[in-house]
Amino acid sequence: MVLLLPPQAAIAIAVAAATPTARAFVNTPSSSRARPPSLAGFAENTAGSDGVARMTLKIRPEGSNLVSGETRWATFDCYGTLVDWNRGIGDQLERLFGAESRAAALARYHELEPQIEAETPGAPYRDVLARCLDGVSESLGRDLPDEERDALGRSLPDWPVFPEVPAALAEARERGWNLVILSNTDREFIEASMQRIGVPFELAIVASEVGSYKPAHGHWREFQQQTGADPARHVHVAASLFHDVEPSRDLGIPCVWINRLAEPVRGEPAAELPDLEPLPDTLDRVLPA
Repeated sequence: MVLLLPPQAAIAIAVAAATPTARAFVNTPSSSRARPPSLAGFAENTAGSDGVARMTLKIRPEGSNLVSGETRWATFDCYGTLVDWNRGIGDQLERLFGAESRAAALARYHELEPQIEAETPGAPYRDVLARCLDGVSESLGRDLPDEERDALGRSLPDWPVFPEVPAALAEARERGWNLVILSNTDREFIEASMQRIGVPFELAIVASEVGSYKPAHGHWREFQQQTGADPARHVHVAASLFHDVEPSRDLGIPCVWINRLAEPVRGEPAAELPDLEPLPDTLDRVLPA
């Protein structure tokens, strides 16, 4: 059975005619498992003596609300879900190869990235980006100057956040959700992106520190080890069917699919949304408090 999920109540009347329909599917764990003792961190914006804002990781002890049996966890992919990586990557490819090559270059990038990540699961993401750019350049028959080989890595901290993301994440936190990022990236990149998002996360787990790239299960295993989260109190949120929705299904974790590209469904998501605007209501439906 397909259920209709309304947008957030505060905007329902104003945008009902223009808001795409959200769909929910039943796909939640049927039982909980014992939660081991643990410590978990939370990310907080701070300013150093030089006045530069930084994201720091602090620790909340066992017994705090962060690791209580009532805690609800929402884990997120970042690039493509929270941050507009197609725009960030595409802008650089257009700058390097011209507007007429943007679409073909971006398509080739998306072919190459999962191949390179699977071949070198322990490689830093900065290296993955550089190798992808080399491959795109070769596919177009274009020379890439040496000084541009790190163009994607240099640009990543400036990739734009989708406009609805900060408000949706802030509302989810207000409703008691603990937010965590599981990302195929490096620490320096995710810290820069969290600063742009501007909403605190409890934790961020990155590929270069777990030694694997999604769709491998390393991020989810590391999340469980670091937080001791009850699997029955966990929902994943992501835009990629390949990297996130399908492995979430395999792990028995309900996943809210952010279908920004209007793709056909696969991987049995717990819910499908066009963007994050209705996410707080959707999370509460998938996993009530």
